[in-house]
Amino acid sequence: MPNIEVRDAELSDARCVADIWLKAHAARRSGRFDVPADLHQRIEERMRSRDSSYAVASADECIVGIGNHLPARENDGVGPVIPGLMHLSMIAVHPEHWGKGIGKALTLYCIARARKLGYRSIQLWTHVSNERAQRLYASVGFREIGREKIDERGERIGLYRLELEFRSEYGSDALSV
Repeated sequence: MPNIEVRDAELSDARCVADIWLKAHAARRSGRFDVPADLHQRIEERMRSRDSSYAVASADECIVGIGNHLPARENDGVGPVIPGLMHLSMIAVHPEHWGKGIGKALTLYCIARARKLGYRSIQLWTHVSNERAQRLYASVGFREIGREKIDERGERIGLYRLELEFRSEYGSDALSV
């Protein structure tokens, strides 16, 4: 098992972030995947945004996984910010490193960041056909909430949610949103 280190991404990681995302999605689709022409530009713009943060996972000093978290917004991401709700996206691991716990380490890192930033819950969308991702998210407490839609590539995706526990000076309580 490799030594996995997860950290906040830096702008200099942008190309690597895009490359990992592309490799993971192409592998999951057996190479059948249309690459967005402006992917590198979109990721750099997102990394420059104050609202969006990326995490990168390294194994043996090489970036092998990525994750993005940002405030959730109404109207599937185009409306006002939903207070207390983080949106998790782009959890992706280089295919040569699948099954080594890297996706879980990234997801747990983002969950810890959500708690630190005061979020009460986290949501994410994942492809209905992506059983590997569904197992990962279930293993850390995400639950499917029964909402599906078609993404920009015409694929079905399902919405998952994780309610976070918090500790106050008076004890531990679970929040439901």
